[in-house]
Parts: sequence; C-alpha cells; structure tokens
Amino acid sequence: MSLPMSRQPRAERWFRGLAAVVALLSAAPAHATELQIEGWYRARGRFFDTLSLNRDLATSEGYASYIQHRLLLRPRMLVSDKVGVYADIRALDNVYWGDEPGALYDFASSSEVPVELADGLGPPTLSEDEVEAASAIELWHAWGEVHSPVGTFRFGRMPLDWGVGIWQNGGLRYDAEYGDTADRLQWRMLFGDVWAGLAFDVNSDVILNTGDGTTSYNGDVGFKNEDTTAGLALQYRRTPERSFNLFTVDGAVETKLGVLSIGAEFVGQFGSGDLANGANDVGISGVGAVLDLELDGDPVIIGLEGGLATGDKEPADARIKTFTFDRDYNVALFLFEQPMPTLSSALPTDADNGRDLEHVLLGNAVSNAIYLKPRVGFKVLDPLVAEAALVWAAAAAPPADDRGGRYGIELNGTVRYTPYDMVRVEGTFGVLLPGKYFSAYSDDDFPDGFGSPAFGGQLQAVLSF
Repeated sequence: MSLPMSRQPRAERWFRGLAAVVALLSAAPAHATELQIEGWYRARGRFFDTLSLNRDLATSEGYASYIQHRLLLRPRMLVSDKVGVYADIRALDNVYWGDEPGALYDFASSSEVPVELADGLGPPTLSEDEVEAASAIELWHAWGEVHSPVGTFRFGRMPLDWGVGIWQNGGLRYDAEYGDTADRLQWRMLFGDVWAGLAFDVNSDVILNTGDGTTSYNGDVGFKNEDTTAGLALQYRRTPERSFNLFTVDGAVETKLGVLSIGAEFVGQFGSGDLANGANDVGISGVGAVLDLELDGDPVIIGLEGGLATGDKEPADARIKTFTFDRDYNVALFLFEQPMPTLSSALPTDADNGRDLEHVLLGNAVSNAIYLKPRVGFKVLDPLVAEAALVWAAAAAPPADDRGGRYGIELNGTVRYTPYDMVRVEGTFGVLLPGKYFSAYSDDDFPDGFGSPAFGGQLQAVLSF
C-alpha cells in the first residue's frame, strides 16, 4: 500500500536518514571489526508560570509546558586494539513531543484529514513549506584514532571538551542542548601520569592556502591519576581575512580528597580584529571562572558552587570585556538556562514556537555574572537523594541605570532516583524571585518592568546503555 502523496517527501527523508545510519553501523570491512555502542535516551518535560515575569502584560506568556526527546548513540568500531573509528549520532535531538503531526490526504473529499482525526508524527522540519528538512537522525561526529608508540593520533569531526565545561563543552550529557565541535587533527602522548598534546582545528569554511575561514592551534599539558585530573590548555585562533586573533588560556582541576570533591576552572581570552557581525577593530579581554566544592558526609551532602563571568560597563564601545560560559554549563532551572523575559508572540507559527524573544534581558548562558549556589542533599534511601539549592546571581558589570545589577534569587528542590545504574529519574521544582535588574526595568513599552515571581518544574527520565 502506497503512502498518500503529501506524506511521501517526509517519509522518504526519514528512510534516507535511517538507511545512512544502518549502512554506517552494519557495513562489513575486509577484516574483522568489533562494534560497541554506548549512549542513552532521555525524555525531558518542563513547565513554567511565567517566563514573562509580568502577569499583567497583554503579551504575557503565562503557563507553558513541553516535553522533549533526545537519543544519543556512540558507536565504536574497533579494527584492532590500536585502530578505531568513532561516531556520535543524534536522533530526535531536543524535538518536542507532538512536533510535526502527519498530514493525511483524503482523496474522496479532496482535502487534508484534520489532525484531530489522524495519528502520525514525522521528522522535524526547518520551514513550514518543508523545502528544507532537518533529519530526525543526524551524524554529529565521526573520527578515527590510531594508538602508536609515539602517541595517539585522532582526526576527524569530534567533540571538544575541557575541564568542567565552561569553555569547551562537548554537550554529551543528557541535560545538554548544543555541544562544541571542531574538525580536528590531534596528537597526545602519555608520560606516566603526565600527558602532552597538540591539535589543529578547522572552525569554519576553510580552503587551505586561500586565507579565508577560521582555524585554531592548540596545546595542552596535564596530570591524571585515579583521584585527580589537572591541566592547562592554550589556544590561538585566527581569521586572516578579518585580521582577527584570539588567545585563550584555561586551567582546570577535578580532584577528590577523601570525602571532599573539588572542581575548578579558570579561563581568560584576549584578542583583537574584525568580527563577522560587522564590528571592526574590536579588542577582547574576558575572564571566566568557576569553583565547585562538595562534601559527602553520608547521608548528608553539602555543596557550594561559585562562578564569575566578566561583564562590560560600556557595551557600545569596541572593547569587549564580557565573557560567556558555554551554554551547556547548567546552573539552575531558570537562571542562565531560560531566556527571560519571554513574551507571547503575535505570530503563533513563528520559528520560536510562538514566543517573542526580542525583549530578553538575561539569556541562556552565564555571561556578565557573579553567582553563588549553596546546596544540601540527603540520601533518603540508597537509590533516592533529595537536594535543596539556592542561587543568588548579579551582574559583574551592572547597567548604568538605577536598577542595579541583581538578577535575583532562585530556590530549587530536586529528587533523584537511580534504582539501577542505567536508569535515572530526576524531578526539580523551582521558584525565581526577580531582582531589580528585571523589576526596576522601564521603557515606553514596559513601564512596569518584570517583577513577578516565576514558578517551574522539570522531570527527566534517562535510560543509559
């Protein structure tokens, strides 16, 4: 039985994507290859009331809720104990439940079947007319590794990850949404517990010897044993056609001293040149840092996290002093995770799912910020942990007006249940009390600011394999 004509293009795209993945996983080389697959599936539901931070506005979003998929497959094709090919495959990546309801065509009535009377969901698309489609199955990374007597060589498109993830974050965790990637040639050598590495990255649109695009040159050294990983990474990034140069230095450590765990990272970026957005002769000098302490006094767990991302008191000049954490570094349910205020759009079918994001004052990354996050947890039962956290946050460089720079206070309560190593269920409820940065904001369109408290929650279920 053939599919209705209106479903054929969508179905063909789905099967083409599926066939490519099957071919990748099942292709038989001339010699024996061991195939190992790791990964996880996550379903994440969220609800908020209200991210607009003002319930009296005609454009207030009010209550909003959604559920998202995310499947990550990490196949490893081991040709031998020295040679392997690795890949990361994303499927239905952060796609909303109920996205793309299937359109069935009724030839008898010469009309589409109402969505209320049909079943079927297709892969997500990038446009309403479906001229360009986003594959429901996406080959994200693919790279090769060779372990030789003079070190390990990696080459291909691979995730970038360093330290606790405030600079380079591969986005491979179940709560991530983005992920840093580069086309990279890398060498790394171990000398006992010490390593040294070099890497060359192609970051954008490079045809070698033409001078266009952006490339990066990397070096790192570090120490690793059972309890401690510490390292220093250096990067020089250049875009010749715009005379842009950027230097990054990042020191990171993760260690466990008995019942005390410490994670820390400090990064500085300095550079100059022209940017692709049209800004010319800019100077860049930004610093970011995070320190996370956790004391496991079984059954009580006490933690304290603090972070800094420099800001810019004069954002209109050519000196860029703001540092932005990687967007996959998560702090809380609201702060630095949800763009606020989010208003309701007059066009419910726009690209932002009916949301107006043009008036956002605080985005979805730690940027121009100082924050503290004390937390306390209690092991109720062996697989069940309850945790309470408070987040205080303010601008590192407050705005010049009278509202000050206090973003607000957020209270979070979390219950985490892990009955098996491969099963994780986590629920979080949060309350945001906006500070004067929001409540004292005023302009012609919003004279009363955004001072309403916001309530929200999140439930995640993760199955790992």
